[in-house]
Amino acid sequence: MAQRQMGYERRGVRTGVVRALAGSTLLSLSFVVAVATGCKSRRSAPDVGKVWTPNRVDAVMGVPTSAVTASIKTQLTTRPESIPLDRWKHMQQLYTEYGNVPLWLDADGFNQPRSRALLRSVIDASSDALRLDAYPLNELVATVGAVRGTKQASAEQLARADVLLTSTYVELAEDLLTGQVNPKALAQDWHIATGHEPIDSAVTRSMRDPQLDSAIARMRPRDLEYDALRRSLVTFRAIVAAGGWAAVPAGKALKPRQTDTPARLAALRERLRVEGFGASADAAATPVAAPNEPSGASNTVRATTPGASAYDVGLAGLVADFQARHGIA
Repeated sequence: MAQRQMGYERRGVRTGVVRALAGSTLLSLSFVVAVATGCKSRRSAPDVGKVWTPNRVDAVMGVPTSAVTASIKTQLTTRPESIPLDRWKHMQQLYTEYGNVPLWLDADGFNQPRSRALLRSVIDASSDALRLDAYPLNELVATVGAVRGTKQASAEQLARADVLLTSTYVELAEDLLTGQVNPKALAQDWHIATGHEPIDSAVTRSMRDPQLDSAIARMRPRDLEYDALRRSLVTFRAIVAAGGWAAVPAGKALKPRQTDTPARLAALRERLRVEGFGASADAAATPVAAPNEPSGASNTVRATTPGASAYDVGLAGLVADFQARHGIA
């Protein structure tokens, strides 16, 4: 994460809050998954170790595949304003690799395992703090629903659905590989060099994998720091869902053993507690030895008395722990 431009980079660290996804977005995507998987398609065991290629069928839902291919080729000549030029070129390159044949369609409709893997991967991208509203979910609902809701789809409808799924796939791949946000657009003090894997090769390589969901998952950074950030995101989202962080009233800077209003100190304890520092404000105070100190040691810096008016060494120790975890000098 620290080395690549991922969706929640400095944004999550600076604010401690990640925007909750709109309910309509998740409902729309769930509908798309249901529609795509509702289309009939042949099921087969995954060909582990083999290379995936589009099914060479003569027709898709009774429409000659040649007509669908021709429509895909035509649609790829005009770029919608909503799709950036670089992504459009990646899409064109991907289709060129396969001769412009449908990538998400089968004889009976949508290729269930592949389309389902893609759409579920989009849902899973929420755990990377990627904004799902950046993807054309409403358009997917309308386009996929139009194909599903007719007994005889046209070549243009089928091609449109295929191109839209490909656009979503390429956009998701780009976001996992390079991020949705440029860190320097948020802060000019970003000095970490970002490494980008060539998009075209990564997109094509992942598309060839019979296990598309696993291939997409491998596009995200694979290191312990990134995994830790994803876990922290879950924690912070849970805090937001529970009501957020308690506001600590403004006041004077405190040193250990100085006094302040019980209300302000209680708010500070609660603010620390929601991130796992110390017990709840109504819990009984129990002296606890500092880390690496034997039980019963005199330096019980984690001891703190809820409801007290003193900024005792226990509360100061919790603040120090908070500062250390968050890199605050």
